Amino acid sequence: MFTFGKRIDRLEYGGQVIAKSPQHDRNAPTAARMPKPKGPSKAPEPPPVSTSLSTTMADVQVGRKRKPLAAAKPPPAWRLPVEYEPPVFEPADEAGLLQYLEQNGYVVVQALNAGEVAAAEDQFWNDAATAFGWDRAEPMTWEARTTAQTLANRSDCGHIRGLDHSEFSWMLRKNAAVARVYNAIARHFSGAAEGEQQLASFNSLNVFRPHGLRPEWRTTARPWYHVDNPKPDPRLGLRQPRLVFPGVLNLMPVSADSGGFVAVPRSHTLFGARPDADTPSESDYLDLSPYNNFVHSEPNTRIGNTLHTQPILVCTGGRRGTLTIWDPRLVHCSTSSLTPSDEPNHAARQPRLLRLASFVALCPAAWASSDDLKQRRKLVEDKQCANSHIPYGVFTQRRFECLAFYDGLWTDEVALRLVQGAAPLLELGDASESQAEEEAEEETRAPGDVPSERRVWSERPANVE
Repeated sequence: MFTFGKRIDRLEYGGQVIAKSPQHDRNAPTAARMPKPKGPSKAPEPPPVSTSLSTTMADVQVGRKRKPLAAAKPPPAWRLPVEYEPPVFEPADEAGLLQYLEQNGYVVVQALNAGEVAAAEDQFWNDAATAFGWDRAEPMTWEARTTAQTLANRSDCGHIRGLDHSEFSWMLRKNAAVARVYNAIARHFSGAAEGEQQLASFNSLNVFRPHGLRPEWRTTARPWYHVDNPKPDPRLGLRQPRLVFPGVLNLMPVSADSGGFVAVPRSHTLFGARPDADTPSESDYLDLSPYNNFVHSEPNTRIGNTLHTQPILVCTGGRRGTLTIWDPRLVHCSTSSLTPSDEPNHAARQPRLLRLASFVALCPAAWASSDDLKQRRKLVEDKQCANSHIPYGVFTQRRFECLAFYDGLWTDEVALRLVQGAAPLLELGDASESQAEEEAEEETRAPGDVPSERRVWSERPANVE
């Protein structure tokens, strides 16, 4: 059982109402009140959609160089997302969450309990004080230099980089419920074994500050629909080897007032088989007109969209600590608040973050080669951030300064296994020899001496204090 949150009955862009639903506009005639698209009054017949995945990816490419988006012309109303509250699954309901994920391309899981949410939020503010000088009690200190907020050539989406190896990030990656869900996904989609040792992605955070206090803190509300890189092989179907599902752990509730993750449901099933678009894309991001395989959805019916699947803001009904996971072929983006500017948005005026989310993804350690594991280890030793959702390899050359580092990592067995897998990677002797040396040291150490730190790595990084 699940309920819907409050519905957004009109669509607004740049402070201008560009579409209303019948129940919102009392003075509108009784006929359809949504603005009609240009061209014939009857929606054109959708082009045929192949039921199999083609061998070409030409129609799914995302432009690497973003052109500045023109602000004068608002996007078509139906390209804007509407609020939608899907069911929220418990981690133990593996069959239910996997079925929903495979059918819809995304799923929401209640991963953290109230205590875990509170502890993680406290740790974030400790790390943010170290990285940026943020004071939890003083919102006007919540500023960061542009480079720390820029990722994929964008600085308007709430990205905060440089915290890949923060204690906050590792606290969430180590969560048992997160591990359970990702193991179930790897078994279902890629044939992994139950209980396999996993690796964690080195990714960072997404933060929406209260734009009701400072308007310039508002993140973009203009759609930037895309499919993540690197992309899976479209020839292999929905289930294939080494398929990594990105995820985001939301410490705050997701609603129309906050904004957050936006999905085009079931668009993943058209990956590699998209029909040609009738009109060119309005930007370097994806055009939605070919994604017409779910036009009977409740959000489509609600606003009268008959042309393509309606994008949705995936809301959580007031829940905190939810994990949203999506298929790597799903068309998605993020958005700022959907609440119209002339309606009260009390959340945006409160001295607390609207969104505090950590990107996380896990996959079996067996998917990584020994060279991959060494590269991952070197990133941690060198305190470098890569901001990637792929755990089993280092596929990007970008490197960012680590602004807050989890010093307890070197003695945290769970975290180390998420870095390097189960293999100890010892080069100074095997584990038994290392243990024997420690036992001998224990016997000869004088009372009051501090024991030497257990060697888990082949050598201790020179830049660790």
